[in-house]
Amino acid sequence: MKAYRLGREYDNGVTEFLRFVEKNLPNTEEVFPCPCISCGNWDPKLSKEEIRDHLASIGICQNYTQWIWHGETMMPSVS
Repeated sequence: MKAYRLGREYDNGVTEFLRFVEKNLPNTEEVFPCPCISCGNWDPKLSKEEIRDHLASIGICQNYTQWIWHGETMMPSVS
């Protein structure tokens, strides 16, 4: 997700992210928190198409590396 936003690698990353969200967040009525810089995973929740547009035009929040709002399991840290 750190690739050039208008490049194929970034688009592939967005596609992979949206597939991950669909698989790991069932029963969301097809809307999800948007991780773009402007939305920052807060309301309103958006459709996959809207999220794709936001990520292409605005970019993803670069510190959002664990997808805690999109179904990634939180692992406890090991001491």
